[in-house]
Amino acid sequence: MIERQKRQKALLSGEIPICLSTQACCRYLLNHGLMPDFVKIIELWPYQADEEWQELICSKNISHLKDRVYFPSAISGTWKYNGDTRSVVYSNRPSTVQHYAAQDGNIIIEAGMTLNHERFAIRKRFNEIPSGVLISDGVFYEYLAGKIDEIVFADAPFSIFEIQNVMEQIAAIDETNVFTVFAREALDFNRMYLERVYPGQDLVNTFWGYLLSTGRNPVYTNMRELLAALRVHLPREWRSTEIEAITQVLSELDLCTVEKKGSIMAIKLFSSTNSQVDIDHSLYYLEGLAEKKLFRIWKPN
Repeated sequence: MIERQKRQKALLSGEIPICLSTQACCRYLLNHGLMPDFVKIIELWPYQADEEWQELICSKNISHLKDRVYFPSAISGTWKYNGDTRSVVYSNRPSTVQHYAAQDGNIIIEAGMTLNHERFAIRKRFNEIPSGVLISDGVFYEYLAGKIDEIVFADAPFSIFEIQNVMEQIAAIDETNVFTVFAREALDFNRMYLERVYPGQDLVNTFWGYLLSTGRNPVYTNMRELLAALRVHLPREWRSTEIEAITQVLSELDLCTVEKKGSIMAIKLFSSTNSQVDIDHSLYYLEGLAEKKLFRIWKPN
């Protein structure tokens, strides 16, 4: 929170010439008077606007860099490379990458690579071939040269950003066939994943209540002990990803800090108030609300 307040102060004073923000963060700054009037706001991706955001767009004269956002609209069953096209396959699972890598044809894989110079080399190779398949994980951005005949979403994307990042790399997107061949159950899995990494108000309050109930400060524990104790406190299937997300929210609100040494964590509390956590001041929580909302908007047929 302290670091965030420093950045907000720098923004208000005009010390920051260019600030890259998300819509959720920008909305928070505008609603709390933390965005100076002289700042020009440009929205890169014009997502579907609710009434509040539409009012902010009009009142703050927010302009758009792009006219529309691309969404694959239907789950289309199966796809198999025919050997003659230039195709991009999106995958976020190693098993899927291995499945498509085993197909016949000129298969080029960049998914999972961690070094940009390796990805640039892979893209250069793909750009130079008349036909072939590029297997991508959607985390790297560079325009693909030449005509792309097909985009195949072999796995369900975890975010709208990944969809947009893949689709925007194609110059003539309207001339590209788009396939979504993952099972509908994959969308349900990803929705559950988003719920775990972006926990809601009730779960944050439950965890905070548990920390206070221990009567200890700091609370020394490890993840296994913590998960077991929480299952007693509130019988449900708790996961480590939820704990990490909740402690990030609480840390952002200056309610606690988490220090780790090996498997041991020390959770130091800065408040003993057993009231509801004011979660609406957590940007991580607000980002999660926006991400889950956008995921719900995308409903392929």
